[in-house]
Amino acid sequence: FIPAGTKIAYEVYAMGRDPAVWEKPDQVIPERWFGKTPSQYEFPVFQAGPRICLGKDLAIYEAKFATVEILKRFRFEVPEPTVGPKYKPGITMTVKDGCKVLVTKRIP
Repeated sequence: FIPAGTKIAYEVYAMGRDPAVWEKPDQVIPERWFGKTPSQYEFPVFQAGPRICLGKDLAIYEAKFATVEILKRFRFEVPEPTVGPKYKPGITMTVKDGCKVLVTKRIP
């Protein structure tokens, strides 16, 4: 029960780092997604239930397509892999002070 007048916040950032749902939530582990499709409630970036984003499927398709095309053409390296990113919370998540990445064109 939530009393009338109580202010509540929808914190997607915190939900995505809940150790009750995600093992080692503070670490980037791409393998956690292999063979798994999270429910819309585990990964709520497109909302959930009857008000789910109408553009979700197109956005995911475009993200996959763009990622493949970029990775086919360029190589990415993190110059200082031991230094983890520091996040700057906001309406969209950004990396505080940026993220240094060395990008080189792949030779066909």
